[in-house]
Amino acid sequence: MKSYLFLCICLIFILAMSCKQDANVKPNNFTDDDSVVIDSTATASTTSTFLALSDVHLDSGTGNVTFGRHNDTGDSLWARTKRKLEDVIKTEKPKFMVYLGDLPHHENSSRVKNVTLMLEHLRSLNINIPLLYLPGNNDSLAGDYYSFQNGNGETPFSVDSIPSDPWPILHAARSTAKISNMDFRKQFGYYAADLTIGSDTLKVIALNSVIMTRSYYNAVDHVSQQEAAQKQFIWLEKTLDSITTKKPILMMMHIPPGIDNYAGFDSTAPHCDNIPGPMWNDSYRVTNLKGDVLSFQNAFLNLVGSKKDQIKGILTSHTHFDGIRRLYSSKTVDNDSLIGISMSTPGITIGHGNNPGFKLYSYDDASYNILDFKTHFAIPTVNNSGTFKFIGDSTYTFKETYKISNANATIFESISGMNDADLETYMGKILAVKSHKTSKIIKCYEFDVVMNVLYD
Repeated sequence: MKSYLFLCICLIFILAMSCKQDANVKPNNFTDDDSVVIDSTATASTTSTFLALSDVHLDSGTGNVTFGRHNDTGDSLWARTKRKLEDVIKTEKPKFMVYLGDLPHHENSSRVKNVTLMLEHLRSLNINIPLLYLPGNNDSLAGDYYSFQNGNGETPFSVDSIPSDPWPILHAARSTAKISNMDFRKQFGYYAADLTIGSDTLKVIALNSVIMTRSYYNAVDHVSQQEAAQKQFIWLEKTLDSITTKKPILMMMHIPPGIDNYAGFDSTAPHCDNIPGPMWNDSYRVTNLKGDVLSFQNAFLNLVGSKKDQIKGILTSHTHFDGIRRLYSSKTVDNDSLIGISMSTPGITIGHGNNPGFKLYSYDDASYNILDFKTHFAIPTVNNSGTFKFIGDSTYTFKETYKISNANATIFESISGMNDADLETYMGKILAVKSHKTSKIIKCYEFDVVMNVLYD
């Protein structure tokens, strides 16, 4: 009888809520088919947010920019992005912010200048929350894909060094969120730290995944890729082993594992037959604490699998797209072997044909489970004049796009229960950040090859 009464009350409440008029105004590039009703009536706990920004690729001194592979972020686009960031932070009140790498324009002659300016710009943001940075492949002062520390012992932080508020985590001492147990490996740029918000603590692990890539160049610090990767993997393994079984973990890196689905693309190839290679170097091996010899990717998947119940999210960038990669512990693609989800933050740069965008993730306060994200994006003005603007409510959410009605479902749960065809369809709508351009990735490669990361 109690169950029947409870169901009746729920039904009445749902009917009452459905009669309310939707006052949200969607931008012109949304259709009714893009919307989904989110069942928030079952929400049992409070949520908070954090903000993710990446791949600005500042080209200071350049005004307006238009779509093209070699066009990065000019002063006009960055100024608008900065204002939008401050507005979102003021309105949404995220608990912290992450910058997932790639500060400067790709041109070597202006690299140091643009790295310096971007770090200064990030420091000058009108925010009072921790800002966590990690290395991108363009950020070394020596060059693209170079070692984080150059031959003189300088890192990107050398050009914006303020002892009272140091990188890689700004505002650690003057925000409501507290940073503790900082373990920063200056030479390589990776670190781990505890981020305490209220009474709950999150372990943040920021990797330098540039070290694992096929293009890594170590001439300036004279530490081989094999040695640098070995050091990082052993550090990561020991760090994960030291974390208690209850503490939630957030992992982040610039370059994800899996297939490099952009660098190998050739629009002139018949049927896109030129299948690209892996993001990470598969020629080298590392040895774990047990003595197992593994490829970089398999070593990483092993470690993710060992803490899969605690890892709440794996944040990546680099592709400039708004994509998701499923991580599996074997070649068998099923829910039993699914161990994680890599979620990409799009770039502000438009060099890959994407609209500029950044993300606001929402998570459960008690568990740190990531429930949703909202992507804010800028659109080109009429005739692609080179002016990109964040106009009105130019946003979309994960749950709207992927047709997820359960407000309490995590992104991991939502993706794990989705078939390939639906996942491809939904991701295709936003992969290029609501761009006017059709994504090259979905059209040219087998979906499983591009979007899955498998144990060899």
